[in-house]
Amino acid sequence: MITKTSDNNTKQPIREGYKGYFSKKYGYAFAICCIAMLIFNSCFDAPVFDDVPSITFNKWQSPRNPVVITDFDADSLSLFIDFKDGDGDLGDTTTGASNIFIKDLKTNIIDTYQMDPIPANGSVPDISGTIEVKLGPNLIGRCLLPGVSTPLDTTKYEVYIVDRAGNESNKIITGEVYFKCE
Repeated sequence: MITKTSDNNTKQPIREGYKGYFSKKYGYAFAICCIAMLIFNSCFDAPVFDDVPSITFNKWQSPRNPVVITDFDADSLSLFIDFKDGDGDLGDTTTGASNIFIKDLKTNIIDTYQMDPIPANGSVPDISGTIEVKLGPNLIGRCLLPGVSTPLDTTKYEVYIVDRAGNESNKIITGEVYFKCE
């Protein structure tokens, strides 16, 4: 034991480190907490999604509302869709096949888009997230179509996606989007 001498020439013991009651009491508690965290963490199952993709409408995003369209230009307009897929086979870059289908419910015109593959996170193939589809360039000329009201128009879109196995997702109807034809 190490001692020190105080001002009145008495020797007092000095504790060495954290040995003794403190280290035993809190050391065991720390070890039990670590073991409990490992056990509880391993008890949670990863989410299980169907192999057929599922989508929901998230939002529209544009710098202006209403979206301005001319004969030669259109504001950027992004559609955000939330998705879930159990086997993680969304997107394709090898075949050039379209896998996002967006139908204007006023004009009945269907625009198609190609989604890049979405990588899996972790050891399970289930994936989920949000897809952004930029519609801007496909809107050019929309104001010239029959049935479109000018100068202001509104429409909704029907949207679905297809995975690499050919599974077609549910079809969703978006919220309304407003256009201004100039």
